[in-house]
Amino acid sequence: MAWTQSAIKSLFYKARVVYRDARLTIKNARNAELIGRLVVVVPKKIGSAPQRNLIKRRIRALFSEKKLASMGFDWVFFIKQPLHQVPFSQLVAIIDPLVQQLPPNTPS
Repeated sequence: MAWTQSAIKSLFYKARVVYRDARLTIKNARNAELIGRLVVVVPKKIGSAPQRNLIKRRIRALFSEKKLASMGFDWVFFIKQPLHQVPFSQLVAIIDPLVQQLPPNTPS
C-alpha cells in the first residue's frame, strides 16, 4: 500500500518513540494491516544526495533483513546527523533490541 500524505500525518501523530539518540529517532505504531511499512526522513542538511541515499538504502536493507515488514508495525526513522559513516553493523546493534521488545504480530 502506498503512503498518502494523510496516512503519513496520522502515523507521525500516533507513533511512539522507541529509540532516540543524537543521531536518529525511531518511532513505530501498530497498523491496521499485518504488513509494516517504512518512512525514512533525511533532511537536506545531513549531506549530499549520494550520502542521504546511502543512509536510506542502509535503513531499507535493515528493514528487509530484520523482516520488520512482517511484524505489523509502521516505522519512521528521523535522521538528525550524518549516518553515512556509521557501519551497518552498528545500525543492526541499534535495531536488534527494539525487535526483541516487539509483541508478536497479531491483528489489532
